[in-house]
Amino acid sequence: MIYSIRLRYCLVSLLFVSVPHVVLSGELEQTIARSYEIRLIGDMQMNISNTKQHIKTETALAYTWRGNSNKRQLYYDSFWVKALNGTQTIMDVYRDASKIVVVNKGKEDEVLYKDSPEDLRAEFDDSFRSPLATIALDDNGKVIERTNIGKPGAQALVQSGAISNALIFHPPFYGNKDSWTSPNEFSVGQNKTMKGDLAYSKVRVENGLQVVKVTGTFSEENINLEGSPITLTKAMYKISGEQSYNLVKQEWVAGKMLIKVTLEMGAGGKVIGNSAGTIDITFKQLPKTP
Repeated sequence: MIYSIRLRYCLVSLLFVSVPHVVLSGELEQTIARSYEIRLIGDMQMNISNTKQHIKTETALAYTWRGNSNKRQLYYDSFWVKALNGTQTIMDVYRDASKIVVVNKGKEDEVLYKDSPEDLRAEFDDSFRSPLATIALDDNGKVIERTNIGKPGAQALVQSGAISNALIFHPPFYGNKDSWTSPNEFSVGQNKTMKGDLAYSKVRVENGLQVVKVTGTFSEENINLEGSPITLTKAMYKISGEQSYNLVKQEWVAGKMLIKVTLEMGAGGKVIGNSAGTIDITFKQLPKTP
């Protein structure tokens, strides 16, 4: 039954609509409410225990930052993921505050919030009607404090990388510098991330947008995935792309990144496979805020 589906089963670990009126928790004054979408297209060749797999994924994440220029809260608006192994669809799930839609062998099953049992309603509410995180920012937009405030029903979403994904394209911007570096991170699922510094260099101004080149290489020797016997080893992400900063709004409004991925997988102290491929990410500010 579709009622047994929980958000933790709706996520592809290695690759990566509207919300009704919400009230900011605490005393955070709402002066900014801006919505964004990230779309990730993964194309990975895997060899696990001498079995080759070609995994393709497409994920769309819509989220909103609400607050002011120095303190904001993160809300998720919708989530969709589709995954294929070769030509076979192994996952096709959409969720927002009002429904879950699962497509299986061409058949679409839908569960509406109003028809859901109490425990599933709690996941709806915690994931899409309540904030997941609070961040404090300096005057350049650099995150100086980050707190996970997600409720219990949202923890599967948080552990899948929801907060990290919503920060990828929101580094600080320095009006008085031509180049700078800033820490960033990319989720690999199961509450784990690849971390490192990205380099940002101004390249041109187009229609009031400052275009910035983005480059960097992240590497991790060992990543122990929570709840899994598998360890990722010799993982490397080579990142390149561009982002556009609106000089009037003082916000990042568009971007794209290509990540070239290589890694090995181990279990019981032995290498059991490897994987290589790409993750193509696009980012845009949405015209309307839920």
